[in-house]
Amino acid sequence: MLEWLIFLYLLSMFWLFLMPQTKEGAVLGVGTRKFIVWIALFPSSLVFSLEYNPKICRWLGYVKTSSSRYFSCYSFSTFYLLCCILLFLSFCMFIWLRVLFPTSRHIKYLKLAEEATNSLPSVSSGPHIIRLMSYNAFCRPPGIAGDNGEDFKDERLSLLLKRIGYLDIVCFQELFDAFCNRREAFIEASKLLGFQYECFLPRNCFRIPPRIIDGGVTILSKFPILYTNYIHYRHCVYSTVDSFVGKGCLYARISLTPTCYTQKSSEDYNKNSKKEMRIERAQYLHVFSSHMQAGDRIGYPHESYHARIRIGQLEEMRDFIHWNIVDDDGPVVITGDWNINARTSMENDSDSFWYQDLLERLQDSPSSLYLLQQKRAQYFQDNTIRNLCLKDLLSLSHHGRHPITDGTKCIDYVLFDPRKGNLHGATEGTLKTFIEPFRVTQEEKKMYSLQLPNTLSDHYGVVATFVNDYAAK
Repeated sequence: MLEWLIFLYLLSMFWLFLMPQTKEGAVLGVGTRKFIVWIALFPSSLVFSLEYNPKICRWLGYVKTSSSRYFSCYSFSTFYLLCCILLFLSFCMFIWLRVLFPTSRHIKYLKLAEEATNSLPSVSSGPHIIRLMSYNAFCRPPGIAGDNGEDFKDERLSLLLKRIGYLDIVCFQELFDAFCNRREAFIEASKLLGFQYECFLPRNCFRIPPRIIDGGVTILSKFPILYTNYIHYRHCVYSTVDSFVGKGCLYARISLTPTCYTQKSSEDYNKNSKKEMRIERAQYLHVFSSHMQAGDRIGYPHESYHARIRIGQLEEMRDFIHWNIVDDDGPVVITGDWNINARTSMENDSDSFWYQDLLERLQDSPSSLYLLQQKRAQYFQDNTIRNLCLKDLLSLSHHGRHPITDGTKCIDYVLFDPRKGNLHGATEGTLKTFIEPFRVTQEEKKMYSLQLPNTLSDHYGVVATFVNDYAAK
């Protein structure tokens, strides 16, 4: 029995070793594949030593009490058991203190947010102008870094805090909270900048394989978030580490009248069913943010290898969107890093095949159309389910072209459907949608580290401006 357990453990480690992502990067300052070899060989060799070396057994306090062909039974000395219990309790106490009490990261972020609040006045033009950004923050879980073993997560987030004060809604991807309090500290500090409302995509350890890492998708808002929802995608490439990440789609229902709602009213909205509220008109902004299956990089197969997975995820997101907007005809904004290149190639910025397929599937009729019509009939006399009519604000602001948002590709999106709401997305003039590279200056490198990258992330931010026609009157 023991031999079979060790064999399965080594087989799983070998599977991780062969994953394309482990070819590059580092874990705890060590090459990823070297780290996998270490965690594979050390426990298994220790178990074999305990099984077949009686001297080590006696030294650790083991006493073999029975033996069979496939299984051995040991009893432990009292001293050894007490030591193990104390070490386990000490570890739990350490984790508890790290989670519950403010750390140096919290204090540092709060201090920087205070400085940003004092030195950078908001440039918002009033309630009729709403600025939204979609941004892949490139803050992976602790221990996972680049080739040099350091990717300056805290330094980059510290600089980011100084630059988002003028925005009203921010949709983050890859702002992970697994095994650390980095996202929690960032959210607490951002409240000083006016982002009093937030929601995030959690992990799900009860799936197969378990999503032990959260989705990394977070929405911050200066306007009240009245209701949130999310899904984890069923479609996934199980030969990549994405199978352990809770990737999915996050939804936030946002009220654009901040003076009319408080945090208590937001909680009451979540407690009461939407059926009882009988919404009769378009009055909310529906914001969706997603991070889809990774791929199309060094160590991965060709783009088409992951295409069918993203197609399935797009259809899951489309159905999820319709189920959450069926009771309100307000505008819809869909954002995120979808890993679908809108450009034909690095040199050709016209529509790619995958981009055209993306728009067709999102604007197609949802599944379970009859059930959606029944649900809509509970709120409106007209139970017609209308397909989404999406506008790519970034493309329209660049004359139908797709600017680069990640290396050589355009994979970050802000799509908009005004529906029956009072918002319209600006695509011309000074308010049009633009790329925000978040470049790091030489002064900032001297302040933190000369090894800081030239930008705060491997992605650029996409900033869209919406004009509230009703508030502007």
